[in-house]
Amino acid sequence: MCEPYTDIWQFATTLYRQPGIEPLCLELQQTYDVNVPLLLWLVWCDAQSGIDEQTLQAGLELATHWQEQVITPLRSARAWMKASLCLSEPEKTLRADIKDCELRTEQHLLRQLQELSRQGPRPCDTKGQAAMDYLLRLSSQPDLCQRALHALHQAAKQT
Repeated sequence: MCEPYTDIWQFATTLYRQPGIEPLCLELQQTYDVNVPLLLWLVWCDAQSGIDEQTLQAGLELATHWQEQVITPLRSARAWMKASLCLSEPEKTLRADIKDCELRTEQHLLRQLQELSRQGPRPCDTKGQAAMDYLLRLSSQPDLCQRALHALHQAAKQT
């Protein structure tokens, strides 16, 4: 179980704003289909006391559901609109509204994941390796995963 010492959204946004983290997360998302809110939650848990296997599985299922049903369709709509050569002012406003809805959805997902970690049983099974295990499920490049997590963990220490 993670022992939340701070608000997950505050942690995630502070971490995301650290130098190099936003482009790193976007690259992982675009190249390996990484669920960034899930990854940030796992880094948050790793930075605390780890996470038990039951809570990890529940978090993976929850995040996958939200990613497939809500976040990806919003992101796809926003990307489709961005690729359009000529958006009218109302369409630009709509695209901004979609982006805002996507961010609010990610915030909601992070808060649900935080609540899961508060309810999870002990002991922690992952020993601070949940984020690495998640990345290795999506990428067959352990060196890339290690570099990405090193950057995330270093930035997390500064939050």
